[in-house]
Amino acid sequence: MSSKILINHAIPGRLRLTVPSLERTKHHAFVKEAFHAISGIKGVRIVKEICSIVIEYDKTLLSQSQVLQFAIMFFNPTKKVSQISRDQLNRELRNSLLRSALSGSLLLASFLRHRAGLAGPSLDYLDYLAVASTAYATLSHGENNLNHPDVLTMILSTLSLGPTNILRAAAITWGFNLIEIINDVRRHPYPLQPTY
Repeated sequence: MSSKILINHAIPGRLRLTVPSLERTKHHAFVKEAFHAISGIKGVRIVKEICSIVIEYDKTLLSQSQVLQFAIMFFNPTKKVSQISRDQLNRELRNSLLRSALSGSLLLASFLRHRAGLAGPSLDYLDYLAVASTAYATLSHGENNLNHPDVLTMILSTLSLGPTNILRAAAITWGFNLIEIINDVRRHPYPLQPTY
């Protein structure tokens, strides 16, 4: 029988996995206790007959990838995939920080140019580049869907401020995105190591 963990169903706050080793495990109470020891895990249900575990978690404290990473380490502690997942998590967070820094720099440069009177009343290439960079940073961070907080912020900001204030809407969105990234860094299960 395969020892590979499969994701059967995943929505924010709930993850259902097939874990073949559950068939051989007699100590389900220990498994539940181990998961409940993690801050943010709200519930664990094991169905031995189908080798399934359902993990409910607080999505404001844990990400889906963190819960999955713990499951991989718990059920397959010697698997190489754990290191790959750790490196991938670090790389994704580092890339989010880099994209956010680039977007923030472009927005700042665009605002300063308008403030100093170096740009005309209409939007130009730098303004469009700043807005596009912010949209890309927002959509490429976390779970990409239309009900993601950053995407909703961009839509609501644009609608409430109007199309002529697109830079302000992008700046508001960038601010929320940065706050979310900072929270991700604080909740990150592994310390970020500098790359050389």
